[in-house]
Amino acid sequence: MHRELESRERNAPLSNGARKEQKMSNNTEHQPHYNMAGEGQSTRLAITFFDNRFDKSVDQQEAMPWQDVVTKLTQHEERLAKDGPLFAPAAFRAGGKRCADDVESLSMLVLDFDDGTRPEEMTPSWKQWEYVIYSTHSHKPDAPKWRAVFPLARPVPAGEWKDTYRKLTAHLAGDRADRSCKDVSRMYYLPSCPPGAEAFAEHNKGRPLDPDAVPEPAEKAERQSVVLPAEIPKGKRNPILWPWACSLRAKGLEEDEILARLRKENAARCKPPLEDEDVRGIAHRAAQYPRGEAGQGARRENIATALVALAEAAGVDVWQASNGEQYASVPVGEHTEHWPLDSEAFRAWLEYRFYQEEGRVATGGVDEALLVLRFKAMAGPKHPIYTRIAEHESAVYIDLADDEWRAVRVTPAGWEVVSNPPVRFRRSNGLLPLPTPERGGRFDEMRRFINVTDEEWPLVAAWMVAALAPSGPYPVLLLKGEQGSAKSTTARAIKRLLDPHTVDLRKESHDPRNLAIAANNTRILALDNLSGLAPWLSDYLCTLSTGGGYAIRKNYTDNEETLFNTQAPVILNGIGEIATRADLLDRALLVTCPRIPEEARRPEREFWPAFDAAKPRLLGAVLDALAGALAKLPEVKLTRLPRMADFAVFATATARAGAFGEEAFWHAYDDNRENAHVIALEGSPVAEALIALIEDQAAGEWKSTPSALLDELRRYASEE
Repeated sequence: MHRELESRERNAPLSNGARKEQKMSNNTEHQPHYNMAGEGQSTRLAITFFDNRFDKSVDQQEAMPWQDVVTKLTQHEERLAKDGPLFAPAAFRAGGKRCADDVESLSMLVLDFDDGTRPEEMTPSWKQWEYVIYSTHSHKPDAPKWRAVFPLARPVPAGEWKDTYRKLTAHLAGDRADRSCKDVSRMYYLPSCPPGAEAFAEHNKGRPLDPDAVPEPAEKAERQSVVLPAEIPKGKRNPILWPWACSLRAKGLEEDEILARLRKENAARCKPPLEDEDVRGIAHRAAQYPRGEAGQGARRENIATALVALAEAAGVDVWQASNGEQYASVPVGEHTEHWPLDSEAFRAWLEYRFYQEEGRVATGGVDEALLVLRFKAMAGPKHPIYTRIAEHESAVYIDLADDEWRAVRVTPAGWEVVSNPPVRFRRSNGLLPLPTPERGGRFDEMRRFINVTDEEWPLVAAWMVAALAPSGPYPVLLLKGEQGSAKSTTARAIKRLLDPHTVDLRKESHDPRNLAIAANNTRILALDNLSGLAPWLSDYLCTLSTGGGYAIRKNYTDNEETLFNTQAPVILNGIGEIATRADLLDRALLVTCPRIPEEARRPEREFWPAFDAAKPRLLGAVLDALAGALAKLPEVKLTRLPRMADFAVFATATARAGAFGEEAFWHAYDDNRENAHVIALEGSPVAEALIALIEDQAAGEWKSTPSALLDELRRYASEE
């Protein structure tokens, strides 16, 4: 961390998202702030908050005192994932949404520094200004990434922002800040950091930044000729040869002429010389500029052309997924990563590649380059895209979601961890890595961490193995029981073992759109603490179980739909009879978690570390069971096929592979079917009235006309 100035406060990150008031130093605590009229009171600034990066609503808009803004921007929340609450220093039109057209004005200047610039290189020249700086989520001491926020002395109308931003940025940061911050509707993450990471935040007392008092930047001096040094050491070869090649293109030389000159100077000056392939790449990229303009940065289309050429030279493959989204497959070290073309990750990669090659920031042209790459993807091949589980050439692939993009390949012969799998996985927001599986584990060790009876364990074990199968149908695992029966812990343990996510258990959603998105972005959908299911939710869970399309009207449109075609395992838990509709009960495994005596309970601080330690061998045991089931599956021929027959066949194969007893499974499965029928009848007022009518008949039967039956059923129903 850099030296703390007298007029600054530094706050450490707060664990577990806690938000605590921190007392300021005595010399700054009561210093007044300037408002727009220049009086010594707190300035109120327009600011809008968002729950996540997909949030388009501007309902959380307010005029907040600057000191409250300071409090929010100097407290880091510890969390694993980058995504979380964001803010925009903007006032939006009433009734609008987060888009550039609905921004009315900007209240703060935000500068991002992601190129390795350290705060102490910039802040000494900012002493007179009021500002906050804080490290961003991906900050590391040896690779600093941080943000500066300056309150403005007056709100700047959106129509004036482009010129104002250019002027203020040139005055405060030259060309070192990320130019994408100029977008009027851009959101910024509130301070966060990974658990245990080093983070910093500082608040400097001074004057609000006055857009009217900052002079226009002087015109850049005319570009001078590039002169090569006598010796170019390793680490400087690309940064020096690239602008020199551009200067040759600016003089009108063609690619072969540039290449010849580069080869000569590379051999004479570079210690050691670059590989000829790298030299040819420099010549080719420089030749993409129109003659006379290379390296000048004078036109956006030139930068866009260079960005596209950089992506292609790096081996980036652009393609379209079967769902219509465009992706880029990016070589990273020894593996390949698959990113949506419109993702922040790919945009940052593209901008950083440009900076590496040219030694400057891509000022404009990035959006145009992304558009060109999108068109190339649309014209290119189509490939399926998967979340966590895929099938290819009779093998199951399970995405470990680790930094090396490895997967587990499962076949009837066994399983192995592989690099660069032949299928393409997407990494949705919040997806967490699986442990690297270990061999030699026992499947029934999972009983230590979930609360189910001996009789119903085969149902849960069969469901867990089936959840890793590439296709369903998948029965809904419904965990019920009284308070204190560890239903949520059981659901959470299963989810964390098979499909870890930052949000492992979700609350019941009242919005079909949110639930459809959640199901599309995770492998296992787990809903927690339910007391019942709305009819639409029960129907949607049936669709998830057996597969099918689900259409939702797109936001802000009248006749367009967003289509989701998802089949996924589902876990539900709650007290009482959560599901009562017959169609969902037909697709459910009803598991009752027994109450845990107080003397048998374990504190979470002991339970979860023990579970984490066991996860590698537990996952290995599940994979053993999956491989065994795949091997036995062709041999399974059932004499009777119950509801959810595909699951019954797969569970039988899993039992024959030794995961649990086949007879015990079928006994539990038959009981489960019977219990489902009873619950369905109890949930039907017609069935209850009919049963009551028959029970009142001495002979155990009733005969009459349909109209008489209707009258009788009405009488019994009214008595209840």
